[in-house]
Amino acid sequence: QLSGGEKQRVAIAGILAMNPELIIFDESTSMLDPKGVKEIVDIIKNLKGKKTVISITHNLDEAKYADRVIVMNKGQIVLDDIPENVFKNIDILRESKLDILNSMKLIDAIEHSNIKDKKALEDALWELSYQK
Repeated sequence: QLSGGEKQRVAIAGILAMNPELIIFDESTSMLDPKGVKEIVDIIKNLKGKKTVISITHNLDEAKYADRVIVMNKGQIVLDDIPENVFKNIDILRESKLDILNSMKLIDAIEHSNIKDKKALEDALWELSYQK
């Protein structure tokens, strides 16, 4: 009778209790609310340097904490580097059906606009906040 998110948490707790050297997270936050996502991301960050962690995710907010990010598209590796370098490839990320980080959306929106002053920037930020 557990929800999907509760089942995910129980599965993660069970794996952590087993204390393996390698942990593979496969879409481990897909059914969690924002608070639950943060909790799981914090767990993964705390494992860094202590365990080998592989995280399979479509969520770039999770991937930004990785030492290395591999992006696949149609079964082929299209990017393989540190997060900072991978995330600069906006076109490849979009072609790979990944949603870019909000900060990247902001940078992209500013670069493709005629923003000339603070008021225009504020207006663009509000508009970006409500885009669907």
